[in-house]
Amino acid sequence: MFSKEITTTAEDYRTLVKFTEYSLKKSNNILFITMAVLAVASLVIGLAGIIPLYISAAVCLLCVAVILADVLIISKKAKDGIKYGKVVLNAKRTFSYDAASVRVFGGRTATDINAQWDTIFKIYEIEKCFIIYFRYNLAFCLPKNQLTPQETLDVRNYFIKKMDGRFVKKCQ
Repeated sequence: MFSKEITTTAEDYRTLVKFTEYSLKKSNNILFITMAVLAVASLVIGLAGIIPLYISAAVCLLCVAVILADVLIISKKAKDGIKYGKVVLNAKRTFSYDAASVRVFGGRTATDINAQWDTIFKIYEIEKCFIIYFRYNLAFCLPKNQLTPQETLDVRNYFIKKMDGRFVKKCQ
């Protein structure tokens, strides 16, 4: 029913990793919120004179360091995925679907995917792409910039129809 040759870029892979880490993994959000609250609370307590200001500043700096370290680790994860071949960049892959399944093939046969619609974990639409999670740890990024506006609309509508509530639109 639909078939399109797609070239996966480094930016597509980074988008996929960042979306997975920041939007799907709730532990990162909990960590960021906890560290931010702890940093502000330690500063308030220090400024109120309950604990020495140098201790409060040290706790605040430690919290900020944890947040920055997590951001850098996620960035490195994307960079390492590219460096160590977790994704084949600039390889042409064919993305296709019909009434029965979704297929991604080409580039590297070890990464070919053929999945029935009811086995697909979830599909997210974000500003730049559709992210298809075949499993929680196996995803494909379908970049919108490689689709025409009509193809984007057709793909979105078909995903909504086939995914039965497992399609999530995360863009305005």
